[in-house]
Amino acid sequence: MVINSASCRIQLVAMFLSVSMAVLSMGCANHNDRSRAYLVPFSNGQWSDAFDAANSAANNGPDRSLVIDHLELGAVALAAGNFAKSDESFAVAWNRMLEIGGPEEDRFFDGLAGVVVNDRAVPYVGTFYDRVMCSGYQALDAIARGDLETARVLCRRAQASQSNAEKYFEKKISEARSEIESENRDLGRIESSSEFREGYEKAYGDLESRFSPYKGWTNPFVDWLTAIVLLSLDETGSDRGEAVDLLRRVRGTIGTNPVVESDLKLAMGTSRMQGFAWVIVESGLAPKRIEESFRIPAFIPEMPFIGLALPRLVDVPGGGDSFQVTAGEHTVSSSVVCEMGSVISH
Repeated sequence: MVINSASCRIQLVAMFLSVSMAVLSMGCANHNDRSRAYLVPFSNGQWSDAFDAANSAANNGPDRSLVIDHLELGAVALAAGNFAKSDESFAVAWNRMLEIGGPEEDRFFDGLAGVVVNDRAVPYVGTFYDRVMCSGYQALDAIARGDLETARVLCRRAQASQSNAEKYFEKKISEARSEIESENRDLGRIESSSEFREGYEKAYGDLESRFSPYKGWTNPFVDWLTAIVLLSLDETGSDRGEAVDLLRRVRGTIGTNPVVESDLKLAMGTSRMQGFAWVIVESGLAPKRIEESFRIPAFIPEMPFIGLALPRLVDVPGGGDSFQVTAGEHTVSSSVVCEMGSVISH
């Protein structure tokens, strides 16, 4: 994928994005079984076969899997270069997620929790990162068609989804802890019990070392992409100022990065953004989820134990980690701007 600024020439600024093209989000065993039909050819670079299998899965899957099926079909179609079908499929998933409701809807959270336990019982409602990446991928489809104005709108939608996530989880975490503490003074005993610690450590004990979760609720890819779209349009001073703010936020999320520093220098300059191209490469698959179930003591006479199921992330091997682009006398090395494992694990 190449994003061109007006009157693009051959000077290139390259970036590397290790992000799922097929597994935007993975449910439990039932969906995992169905998705193998397209994940295997996808992993082997057989784009046409992967697209046919993903299209068949989306058209013939159960209604409760409509969101995840079309998210993944959209990603596979994008990789296969079928941008119209990709955009269409992401739109189907987005519209269904709108029907389900956003963070303010109780059934959104209930469904999100329930799908971890049993994806045969409840529909897949989409996670926050699904909503952000759905808009981000539709923006890539628009860019591929040369429609930067639509890409700007979709990037704005992705930013709104990120803002909703931050507000929602701050409120939800605070409310949940207050409710538990008011209803059960033994919260500390539960958290310190050997059963809870053993189950929690099994699910999340090595999360930091395996996936390096980002801090905060922002996705550095969509922040970076929004900034680049704004720079490519370069219509107002406010666009450029917003791009600078977004690139600084990316730097705050992922640390010092050669590509981000280069883009910041461009954004803070005074010349129009002409004669540049940004090369986006996606590699590998995002982690999948498996269920980790265990019992914990409730310290309530009527119900001595309660069941708990947590999603455990499992790495999916494969994918490159660097590349170079040469144009004329210029050779530019890649730099990782976003790891979806870090986004999902947080």
